Amino acid sequence: MPPLNFGTDFTTMKTAYAAATGIASQAGDADGGSADAKDAAETDLEDKAYGLARALAVHFKKEGDLVNRAKINVTRSSIKRLRDESLLTKTTEIRNLGTVAATSANAAARESPS
Repeated sequence: MPPLNFGTDFTTMKTAYAAATGIASQAGDADGGSADAKDAAETDLEDKAYGLARALAVHFKKEGDLVNRAKINVTRSSIKRLRDESLLTKTTEIRNLGTVAATSANAAARESPS
């Protein structure tokens, strides 16, 4: 797997976040295949959130920001165990930290090890 790129990971995480939250809100209104779509969107969001969290961890470590690094220092399995509102809360936190980190002068060039 190639190194994760902060800018690319942030963009894909935002897309997955929007898709998952949109599908989750529709799942309450419909039945049938919407649950499968919700599960697929959640899985995609989990994967993208983990990738972004790892890239952010490297970024915050290099910036010396250990407080924010601790907030996003997650394992893949810890994200996979989250459901519904807990998943939304954690991925929102990761997205928000990514938004803040994206303004850093060094953010665009940051890559994490694979």
